[in-house]
Amino acid sequence: MLGTLVELRDRGKIVLGAVVKADGDRLTVMTQAGRKLSTSRDKVLHASGEPAGRDAQAAMKQFAARVDAAATGVDLAQLWDLCAGEEEPLDLAALAALHFAEPDPACASALLRALEEDTLYFRQRGERFAPRARDEVETVRTGRRREAEADAQRAAAAEWLARRGQGEPPEGARRAIELLADFAAHGDAWDRAAQARLVAARALPGTAPERVTAAEVLRLLVSAGVFGEHENLLLRRYGWPRGFSAEALAAGGAAAAAPPPDPDAAARRPWPGDAAVAIDDPETREVDDAVELLGRTPGGGWRVAVHIADPARFIVPGDALDREAQRRMTTLYLPDERFPMLPPALSFEAASLVAGAPRPVLSFVLTVAPDGAVSELDVAPATLVLARRLSYEGADAESATPGPLADLLAAADAIRARRAAHGGVTVSAPEVQPVVHLAPAGAPGAAGAGGSPGAAPRVELVRFDPSAPGRRLVAELMVAANSAAAAALVRAGVPALFRVQREEVQPDAPPRVPQDPGTPYDPLAMARAALPLGKAESSLRPGRHAGLGLDAYTQVTSPLRRYLDLCAHRILKAVAAGTPPPYDATALGDIGRRADERAAAARAIESAGNEYWLLHWLAAHVGTEATAVVLQEQEERVKVELVEYAYRTTLRLHRRTAPGARIAVVVKGADPRAGRLFLKERG
Repeated sequence: MLGTLVELRDRGKIVLGAVVKADGDRLTVMTQAGRKLSTSRDKVLHASGEPAGRDAQAAMKQFAARVDAAATGVDLAQLWDLCAGEEEPLDLAALAALHFAEPDPACASALLRALEEDTLYFRQRGERFAPRARDEVETVRTGRRREAEADAQRAAAAEWLARRGQGEPPEGARRAIELLADFAAHGDAWDRAAQARLVAARALPGTAPERVTAAEVLRLLVSAGVFGEHENLLLRRYGWPRGFSAEALAAGGAAAAAPPPDPDAAARRPWPGDAAVAIDDPETREVDDAVELLGRTPGGGWRVAVHIADPARFIVPGDALDREAQRRMTTLYLPDERFPMLPPALSFEAASLVAGAPRPVLSFVLTVAPDGAVSELDVAPATLVLARRLSYEGADAESATPGPLADLLAAADAIRARRAAHGGVTVSAPEVQPVVHLAPAGAPGAAGAGGSPGAAPRVELVRFDPSAPGRRLVAELMVAANSAAAAALVRAGVPALFRVQREEVQPDAPPRVPQDPGTPYDPLAMARAALPLGKAESSLRPGRHAGLGLDAYTQVTSPLRRYLDLCAHRILKAVAAGTPPPYDATALGDIGRRADERAAAARAIESAGNEYWLLHWLAAHVGTEATAVVLQEQEERVKVELVEYAYRTTLRLHRRTAPGARIAVVVKGADPRAGRLFLKERG
């Protein structure tokens, strides 16, 4: 082999070279490009046998010209036809003999390079080449065609994005744009990030694909109008439906206009509801609960009716509306958008409790003892004519004077005290809810979902206290109805879903101290109360709900907003009517798992949306002063809660600070998209 021309691979390419030294198995090769390579004999792809002579570069140049000439006659498809029936792989010399009338080393070299460049017809096995089967060739050809189409789509998408979205995107580019949108939503660690980076790099001149970030892609998509400036990316990450299908909207409208036959017609009774009141935020449109004082008991207790909207009156199990509700599982509330579980014709109108209008309900009549014990549950379908609606603030004022709401509040507080005595968490944290006011549709700067480029949304921070009288009244009476329903399901022994929450043992944790309504909020006490609590989840078996201090708990009070509550209504109705349960354990287990998954997604989306808009507000109010309560010491930083904004973050301090300490801080800036708040200690 010494002094002859050979071909081998250098930097991934086949190169021509002359062997200038041979030492056993080792060869030194000088390439046509002047690189000296040290290699082994088995790395040689083709030993031509052609002498290098005294002028190796001239010999290589002449041989390369012969190879180029021979390459014009290479037809791999024809060669494949000749040997498609061969069962054993063929070496390069045998293939060259089949293909060329007078094969020589240059012909073999030309064939080698063609086989290297196009693997459609042959697969290399060591030093030999095996012809592919005909169906395999077709499969490879189809794959290449699809890849070519995909590459064209990527190129079209990149070109459209580079123009900043001028005009409609080409039809073929939409799939590539969807890929980029998913990358922006899932982040840099997404399993298809590499594919998305290839597309984005074409629209970002000078940026190597591996350096493209999800944040850059998001900016690209915003500039092209694919996303709004304030897009909640978790909506896409979790695949949350933004709107309703035409089928679901039509089904909702039809059910509202002409409900299906009422399966509970024999049991449904008229309920005047002269004293029934729905307490909620004024802007709430899914009104699914109302409360009513029915009277006092001889022992000083209360008889209370909790009326819950009955969307099951309009929805047949398994129909289009039921499938749509199962797909969503819950209503999603964001500061700038709302996504109801049911189509608006039902959730906002026909099934929602409206003052003065008859509505189907499931009424829960409870007896509450002076010590907060709930007994004598009576559940019955009814038609309620709601007396009135009240805001929480209106309920606060009205419950402060003697009357039905004051009695209902007393019953609620008795229930709350009993829960606290049984280990329930009664420490409640104030909440700060960003409310985003968008320009009306069609107005200058109007923003759609996620905002549009140039839109200027106005953000308002609404602070409320869950322990305020009106909110406390509603929350505790709903807990009472849910726990009484759970007890009824346990007694009936039918398949049902319960909510359970375990409590982890914390040996060094301070004892939990019940908080009376009106007690000043203590962020550290709240953090410590929640520390040992596990995740609440659905279960086919009743179990303790540690956070509520209850031995059995289910959910029945929000069927317009939670699919599990709708299922519980159907089960309770079957128990009351003495008919077979509507679900078996297997079906309920599947529903429970899906509901837990969607509830977790909803919490993540809502949390991200609330944080984004709070930080958006703070970014516009640099210099704002706040009080930070230290919750936990961490390395070089402390975890704190900003009292005025009910927001937890970290703060860098240059001293040790005990949990519970209050620190005056100033807002230096915020990055809503990154979820970062920059604070400094005042002083």
